Amino acid sequence: MSDLYVYLICSRNKDNKDLPNFKKRVKTILEYKENEDRVIKEFHRFAADGVPGEQTRLYRSVNSRNEEKIRKNEDFSNFAPEYIIVA
Repeated sequence: MSDLYVYLICSRNKDNKDLPNFKKRVKTILEYKENEDRVIKEFHRFAADGVPGEQTRLYRSVNSRNEEKIRKNEDFSNFAPEYIIVA
């Protein structure tokens, strides 16, 4: 396996400012590209758990991650999105 990526699923205040009872939600997933279908399923679950009408986004990091470095330092602060899926 290779191509380890950081995925970020989020529902932002900026996208959902007109929804009553909305609260920002975020989930980070570390997964291999070949298992991206698992991330998509989790994205759909995350979106379904939100407030009706909520907009949810899925981001994937631009560059794959070095698995050895990730194990040493599990800091995902250098996240840059490659593509976005909006539900």
